[in-house]
Amino acid sequence: MLFESESEGVYRLLERGVRLKSNRRNGFDIAQDILQVCVHGANKTHIVYAANLNSKRINSHLEFCERMKLLTKQSNGGNFVYHTTPEGVRFLRNYFGAPQGQNVAQIR
Repeated sequence: MLFESESEGVYRLLERGVRLKSNRRNGFDIAQDILQVCVHGANKTHIVYAANLNSKRINSHLEFCERMKLLTKQSNGGNFVYHTTPEGVRFLRNYFGAPQGQNVAQIR
């Protein structure tokens, strides 16, 4: 492992400008959008529309968030539902400065 903890690795990768194949927003912005959408659970189609991503790029963003343990994927019949993990909620709070009592789905 390159970093002391996985969450430290997430912050360093995103600080260095890892864009995850996006020309419009940086990695922090995209991760924030995806994690906020998934706080209460969301399927891929909902994430695409709510996070303003296209269907060709969503897979790499979801895989990245899953590898960093910010999202989990659960099977729901024939579909998958993505949920923000406790680590993902901590990421939203730490990076975007949400107070402890504020709903992380409404950070901006």
